[in-house]
Amino acid sequence: MSAMRVGLLMALALGATASAQSRPPTDSPPTSLQSLPSGPNYISAPVWAHKPNANELWDYRPERAAREGIAGGGVVDCKAEVDGHLTDCRTIEVRPAHQDYEFAAKLVTERLYRLKPTTADGQPVAGKRVLVVVLWK
Repeated sequence: MSAMRVGLLMALALGATASAQSRPPTDSPPTSLQSLPSGPNYISAPVWAHKPNANELWDYRPERAAREGIAGGGVVDCKAEVDGHLTDCRTIEVRPAHQDYEFAAKLVTERLYRLKPTTADGQPVAGKRVLVVVLWK
């Protein structure tokens, strides 16, 4: 998935969620799509061995956001290991701010997302980076 598509996906998903709940936007628009990392060291079309379902994600939703009914999430940039585990993760985009989504997105990505050891075209994922969009609605 290209960086542009990741940013656009997150912006649209969070915008649609805010509209669906009839809530005004609680934060500024996402940063420039060009600011998201991309290039040959990034996996553009990840093949997931495990991607958490809604129930698994719910356990990691920030308590305050859940209590107040605030949708949100983040884009997490991680390094893929030989076995598909994701390490060296950092949240590079989060909406809305100040709802603990930055930490939650990083934590759920490191614990629950797993890549298959090779990409769809057979290339190893080890050492490559991947962008993961994590959303709670």
